[in-house]
Amino acid sequence: MALDLLTNAIIGLILGGAAGALGAYLGWSSGTEPFIARKFVTGIITGVIAGILVGFANVAAFKSVADDITLLVIYGDIFGAALAATLGAPKVSGAITTRLQGDTTTTTTTTVK
Repeated sequence: MALDLLTNAIIGLILGGAAGALGAYLGWSSGTEPFIARKFVTGIITGVIAGILVGFANVAAFKSVADDITLLVIYGDIFGAALAATLGAPKVSGAITTRLQGDTTTTTTTTVK
């Protein structure tokens, strides 16, 4: 049983890391800026770390696995959460940065009589 738990945990960590790397690639490929290797590698490393953390957070769930379907659901959970975390982090940090810098747009209202 311990070997099964360890094997499942390692697979979960690998899935989390792979999802993080995929998220970094998708984030780069959806942008319009030119390829900058340093930013791309930083994105991949950040994604892999986020994915491994999501995988590590789900290790306890492997103890309650009763059948293969439950195991696949946990794997899908890890992959989806890692991908969502990797793709969502830049959007959240961009929104926070915009909010902290303040709104620089001016709004003009016109009253019609």
